[in-house]
Amino acid sequence: GAGGTNRKVTASRIKTYAGTASIGDITDVSMDITNFVDSFLLQPDSDGSAPTTGTLSSATGNIGIGKDVFTDLTSGTYNVNIGYESGINYTTADNNVAIGYKSMYTGVVGDHNVAIGTNALYTANPGSDYDTYNIAIGSDALKLCETGTANVAIGALSLYALTTAAGITAVGHGALGALTDGAQNTGVGYTAGAATTTGAANTFIGYEAGVANTDGPENTFVGYR
Repeated sequence: GAGGTNRKVTASRIKTYAGTASIGDITDVSMDITNFVDSFLLQPDSDGSAPTTGTLSSATGNIGIGKDVFTDLTSGTYNVNIGYESGINYTTADNNVAIGYKSMYTGVVGDHNVAIGTNALYTANPGSDYDTYNIAIGSDALKLCETGTANVAIGALSLYALTTAAGITAVGHGALGALTDGAQNTGVGYTAGAATTTGAANTFIGYEAGVANTDGPENTFVGYR
């Protein structure tokens, strides 16, 4: 059109799917196959090879889009993973949503987790460890969490170092970012409680609230620093 730019595209650079009866006929796609009922997997691959999974058994209702997504999946159900190597190690994980580069990357088992962002819940439930009902939104949120239940991390680097604990809420960039262990902590605000490494039932509310605190239980910090 007027003012537009014309580009020459050679036939070799165009990947077409002319003649396919359905999206399930595309080489990079597995859809509604045996033991993968009501499921869809698209694994882009430069050589056009078929998607790779584990030995499937009753893996129902899964949606996977991205390089190497669901590579080890066997019987996990109702998972949604979108992004490069998201959920690559799932085997029997159920009801998880992970969106972003390597989100829930090492997850093998674990139920009802939400991870949105690059490396969100990256280290979730390796091996036999079991994470449930965690929410991580933001790059590197809950990145090192191996075992944990009902934790909420919203903001880049929030709860970054946490490895095991339950019932923690961190909202804000880097909130409770150094915490490795300690349940029922709350940090709301930019780097709130960011230096605290251990201790339970602490409350940090405000910009850099309690930023100098490193450990101890049942502390309350409200306001700027």
